Amino acid sequence: MACAHGGTLTDSSAFRMPRMRLTAGELLADGAIFDLVREPAQAGLSLLLADGSAEPRIGSTLAHGGDIYQAIPVDPSVLSAVRFPSSLAPYGTIAELFERIASLYRRLLGWSEESARLKTVFDIASWCPELLPISLTLCFVGPTQRQIFNLFSISTALCRRALPVARLCDRLPFLLRPTLHVNDPMLSFEDCAFWSATGIRGLYAPGPAGTIRALSVPKVIVVYDPDSLDAWGEEVILVEPPATETPDVDGDLVASIAAEFQPRMQQYRLDFLRNGKESNGEPYPPAASSLARSLFAVVQYDPTIVQILTEAFETREEERRRIRDRNPRIAVQNAIWDPLHRAREIGVTEIAARVTAIVRSLGGANEYNARQIGWILRNLGLKTASDGRRKVLKFSDVVCSKVHAYVRQFRLQLPFFSGCADCKSLQAAEDKPVL
Repeated sequence: MACAHGGTLTDSSAFRMPRMRLTAGELLADGAIFDLVREPAQAGLSLLLADGSAEPRIGSTLAHGGDIYQAIPVDPSVLSAVRFPSSLAPYGTIAELFERIASLYRRLLGWSEESARLKTVFDIASWCPELLPISLTLCFVGPTQRQIFNLFSISTALCRRALPVARLCDRLPFLLRPTLHVNDPMLSFEDCAFWSATGIRGLYAPGPAGTIRALSVPKVIVVYDPDSLDAWGEEVILVEPPATETPDVDGDLVASIAAEFQPRMQQYRLDFLRNGKESNGEPYPPAASSLARSLFAVVQYDPTIVQILTEAFETREEERRRIRDRNPRIAVQNAIWDPLHRAREIGVTEIAARVTAIVRSLGGANEYNARQIGWILRNLGLKTASDGRRKVLKFSDVVCSKVHAYVRQFRLQLPFFSGCADCKSLQAAEDKPVL
């Protein structure tokens, strides 16, 4: 039976009062999409509603499904730091949007094709975080402070709700689901491991007073300690700055980039959330990693982008190994491997020279001295001693076993020595760390 106002006797929404609901943006079960926007004439945030029935609506309060929705209140300090789109704009095709963004990184920051492409797909994915099982992390390895400034300037104009911070902590406004840009020199290995663990969608961390909170948001991390890279796991995207720096990015230019791309990215977000799930059955290269497959989905399996991303990920893996092998803890294992099997000891000064040569052959610029290498050896549990003339690392049975254990732990591919029992044990392992 129909009611006078158009509902039915079995429709419970026809008999209840509308509820006021605060939202930071959400996807409703009926397919409607709420998002936050900032209209120029408004002091705070407004809501955008796209429900497929008409053109998207924008307002301070919006009614849908018998409820009234309003944007969550946001502190003025956050509003001044985070950009929100003010409107929607057509973006052409995803391939055109992808190339236009990548060209900004190449032209303004002097980045390589591979780095520009990987950062571009990160930027696009930051607008669709709800459909990624693991939040994206991009590590910017070894930049100067000026390179950080330039990257953050461009990136925060392109990413969704980008928030640049100097400390990564759980007091940040995670309810907004920001894309964090973190320049925190104090991040430890343990910190990185924790934030990597919280990147899994649906996983919660303890909050104050018995509450819990979701901390899974996209992150751009400036990496100061190469050791921390392992803590971020296999899903991380690595980008290195170019050898030469570019001029400082002008603030007016950044504002124009944001004005051009934020509305286009918001339109792509709406299109993707409405249509992206229909592309989940599309094929992808059989050797693609889980990270690559997730990013292919974000660009709706556009064949042109899939091809260039496949090439970029292959280069990324080579760069990842090179960056890892520049880590002095790794380089030490490479430096002492051959002497370990041919001599009784090696001088710490000689190890330092070997480590420096290895690091420079892999594109690094650091030079290591005996004191630094001695500290690294001690932290690895490889104790040095004096022979009356110099500090040396003696190749005792204990040292030999520890070095082979590190080779397996770090998954290094090093030459096999037939007379070494520890090498035989490693070669028998499934991953065969020695060749």
